[in-house]
Amino acid sequence: MSIKPEVEEYIWQEILKGFHKMNNHHTKPDIIVIPELTIPNPFIRDLEKLATEINCVVFAGMDWQKDYINNEIRNKAVMIVPNNWNTNLKSFSCNKTFLGKKYPANLEKISIEEYNKDHESEKDFEFISDDNMYLIDAKEFGKIGFAICADFYDIERFVVYKGKVQHILILALNKDTNSFFAISEAIARLVMCNVVICNTGLYGDSLAFSPYIDSFKRMIYRNQGANLFSTQVVELPVKSLIHDQRQNSDIKNIRNIKNFKMPPEYKYDPL
Repeated sequence: MSIKPEVEEYIWQEILKGFHKMNNHHTKPDIIVIPELTIPNPFIRDLEKLATEINCVVFAGMDWQKDYINNEIRNKAVMIVPNNWNTNLKSFSCNKTFLGKKYPANLEKISIEEYNKDHESEKDFEFISDDNMYLIDAKEFGKIGFAICADFYDIERFVVYKGKVQHILILALNKDTNSFFAISEAIARLVMCNVVICNTGLYGDSLAFSPYIDSFKRMIYRNQGANLFSTQVVELPVKSLIHDQRQNSDIKNIRNIKNFKMPPEYKYDPL
């Protein structure tokens, strides 16, 4: 039901190694993404300090949040924003927001059921859904939609995000990497936005996809292969994407789209 104590320190050392690589990269990132169910709960404060020191926004999946009084389980991520992010000033504090998961994966359901069978109590543990759909305004970096793993299958989420975001971030702990790859290309095209999947290195296939007209530009990054420790800094289009999204909103300007594939349908007033 949670990360074993003897494993927590090892995981944290892996996180520190990743941050060290990011901080010493020739292009230090503005936003760091860490997979689903990765950060041990005792190290959340340490993660805040890291984000503040590197002055970088961090999206990170946390270990299950368990309420032993009400026998409830939640799957959440934390978004950490240093107080002087995207400035030349050093940050000394940060704000954090918790973003939840709506749909438990099948393996999560099985794990909870097995735990309930092995630990008899008056009330079984129950997965509690977060029905919110998050829209994050990162100013000049664009607007960001967010999902945790199985929520990537939530079609309603992408109807909400269509025309409103430049990026969708997915934190994953996913074995079926080929399915996520196929969905990422479809969603990038339908929503007309960048799609970033950060999956655990155990299964691999983290990726960054952008719906460029030129097919060879679309796969910005893809890390295929199991049991690989990897960090990567990628650059995603923002200004050029916003330009084409605005042109796409009006049939009269469709011909002005320069870089990105328009969605397969668009709304316009009859001529």
